[in-house]
Amino acid sequence: MNQRTGHLIDDRQGLADLKVGQHVKISGKHRDGRGFLAVEITCEQAAEEDAKLEGLIQQVDPARRHLRIFDQKVLVRDGLEIKDFDSNRLSASALQAGAMVKLKGVYREREGFALRKITLEEKLDFNIEEIQGVVGKIDGEKKTMEVNGVTIVVTPKTNIEGEDRLEDGD
Repeated sequence: MNQRTGHLIDDRQGLADLKVGQHVKISGKHRDGRGFLAVEITCEQAAEEDAKLEGLIQQVDPARRHLRIFDQKVLVRDGLEIKDFDSNRLSASALQAGAMVKLKGVYREREGFALRKITLEEKLDFNIEEIQGVVGKIDGEKKTMEVNGVTIVVTPKTNIEGEDRLEDGD
């Protein structure tokens, strides 16, 4: 696979170009209960602490202060910064199922996704969802990997790009 051209992967490559601990940005679409279908994976150099989930809220539980996105429960702690796409401050009541959000924070396997900031995004007819973080697991047989606790499904049509990709001989 050519790093410069970003050619589509085939069944023998793809996940072999990635490694646990690598920082990636993934664009695609979440499929309820079936993982996040990766359309494009970009290998990046970023602070290991940086994590982002951008997609539709599946469910909000105000009593427990949780929201669910990409089949993951995320705690919305009191006093968390919540803004709209114009940077106006919002209350937690603005978080509704079906809303498009960008969650920024830190992901750790034991603690889960720790939010630092929520931005309510403009919902369009078709939104591209994104996950940004560190590869936690890779399963070559199932053609999946895990980033920020979300199962990512890689297919022969997934495009993998970036300077940090493994090359032949690595």
